[in-house]
Amino acid sequence: EVLENSVAASYKRDLATNSYEYLSPVFSRISGYTPEEMKSLPTETVLGLIHPDDLNQVKRTIAEAVSDHAQSAYHLEYRFRCKDGQYRWLLDQFSMLKDTGGNTAAFVGSVHDITQRKVTDEALRESMAQYRLLFELGSDALFLIDTETGMILDSNRVASELYGYTRDEVLKCSLEELS
Repeated sequence: EVLENSVAASYKRDLATNSYEYLSPVFSRISGYTPEEMKSLPTETVLGLIHPDDLNQVKRTIAEAVSDHAQSAYHLEYRFRCKDGQYRWLLDQFSMLKDTGGNTAAFVGSVHDITQRKVTDEALRESMAQYRLLFELGSDALFLIDTETGMILDSNRVASELYGYTRDEVLKCSLEELS
């Protein structure tokens, strides 16, 4: 019940048969594919659902995981093409299970949909880039001040020109010292 009602999809992939032994129903909510559909797909087809820009990283991590010198836990972030044709960002966290002979036998892990986090991160990066552009190209002297210490955390080119200091020198001052 816990696995089947979780936010994350859980799975176990047998390396000998190269197929899923278990894939929780949560995967359907994430990808649109039923566990039965995913279980029936050959490995190459599943890999073909990974975004081409992310595929080499996924293959490298899998190869490392099945090697004799593998660490115990892995995590990957990659885009996965869902049944509706849209890509969703997934966080895949897995460990390797060994058989009685000590050989790597299966992947056991969970998959989280992190698409909203990635969209939010990208929007924040774009917003920061716009802020930086406005800050740097502003026609007035602009400062970012630490309100607790009064130290200048950032300044633009106009501020340096106005006060006759390099940007590095400005960043060593408080606003009081600069006036």
